[in-house]
Amino acid sequence: MKPCHAKSLFALALAASLTACAAPEEKPATLAETLAEARAEGRSIENNVGYLGHMRVDAVDHYHWRGRRYVGEDELIRDMETRMAGEIAAVIPETEPSGKTLRVVLPAALEAERGVGRFYRRLDELRLDALRKSAVFAEFQVEDLASRDPDAEGRDFVLYRYANVWRLKDGRGRMVRLPAAASADIFVTQVKKALEDLSGDMEYVSATDMGKGVVFSYHGKEYGGLRGLTAAFDTLLSEEQKRVVGVTPSLADRALVVLPRHPGRRVPVLRDEALMRLWSRSVPGFFAYERYRDRRIGNFIAASGLFKTVRVVTDDQDEPRQDDYDWVFWHVPGQKEWFMRGKDGVVLSAVMPATPESFAEDLRTKLTQPR
Repeated sequence: MKPCHAKSLFALALAASLTACAAPEEKPATLAETLAEARAEGRSIENNVGYLGHMRVDAVDHYHWRGRRYVGEDELIRDMETRMAGEIAAVIPETEPSGKTLRVVLPAALEAERGVGRFYRRLDELRLDALRKSAVFAEFQVEDLASRDPDAEGRDFVLYRYANVWRLKDGRGRMVRLPAAASADIFVTQVKKALEDLSGDMEYVSATDMGKGVVFSYHGKEYGGLRGLTAAFDTLLSEEQKRVVGVTPSLADRALVVLPRHPGRRVPVLRDEALMRLWSRSVPGFFAYERYRDRRIGNFIAASGLFKTVRVVTDDQDEPRQDDYDWVFWHVPGQKEWFMRGKDGVVLSAVMPATPESFAEDLRTKLTQPR
C-alpha cells in the first residue's frame, strides 16, 4: 500500500486507489484457480513474483510461476533462485546508507518444510538478501519467531511477515503494510517507501480491501472497520482538547463555529470496478477523517479562552450570517483554509494552527493582525 500524505478528501481517494492497485496478498492457489482468476479479471500473472499456482495430480506436485509450469518442487526452487539472483544483482546500494537498525522476523519455519511453504520461505530469504545489498539499513539478522505483532526491541524498525503480508513498524508501534512485490528491486523500493512514511507524521487515512470488509489505517495504526476508526477519532478529540492551553483575557464575547455537514462530494474517475468498489466502501472512513479534522478545530476554539461563549453547529452554509456574534468561523469542504469574519465584515482565510498547546495564542495572533 502506498499511503497518501494528503489533507483533502479527494486526495485521500488516491490512498484507496493505490491500495487497490497493489497485487493481491500472497497466498498459495491451485493452478486452475490461478489461471481462471487471471482470465476472469483480464490481467497477467506472468511477473507476479509472489503468486504461486499449485495442484497435485496422482501424488505429483505441479506448480505454475511467472508463466512457467514445473513438475516437482526442486525444479521450481532452482529456477526461482536463478531468476532472483539476477534481480538481486541489479539492486543498486544506497550511496549514503542510513545506518538505521532493523529487526527482521519471519514465521517460524517447519522442519522439512516442502512445496509451497518451502518456496515462500526461500523467496523471503532472497528478498531479504536484496534488502541487505541495498544498504537501506545496517546489517541485520533474521529471527524465526511465531509472532503476529513483534516489537522493534531496541532497533529503529522491525520488518516482519504475518498473514502472508510484509509489514514495517517503527519503535513507536506505527506500522505500514507492504503490497506484494513483483521483483526483488520493487520489494526494496516498497520497504524504502514504508520507511519514508514512518519518518513523517502519517497524517492521512488509507484503506485496504480485505474482501469481507475494509481495514483503515491512521497514524500507522489499523482499525478493522468504520466503528473502530471513529472510536479512535473520538478518543483523540477528547485527549487533544485537554491539551489546549487557554489564554486570558478573552478577545471577545461570542463566537460561532460552523462545521460542514458533508465533508466533500468529489468522486474520482475510476474505470476499474475493483477500485470503484474499494472507493465506495472506503468513503465513510474518509468522511469520518474529514469530520474529525473539522470537529478538532471547533473543540480547540471552544477551549481556547479567546471567547467567553462559543457555539459550535453543523450546517452547510457557504457563508454564515454574522447576527450578533463577534466572530464567525466556518470551513468549506475541500478547502485547506478556514474562513473567519469579525463584526467589521472583513473575511479572513487561513490554515488553522494544529498544535493544541499553542493553538489559542496562534489564533489570537491571526485575529489581531492588522488588516
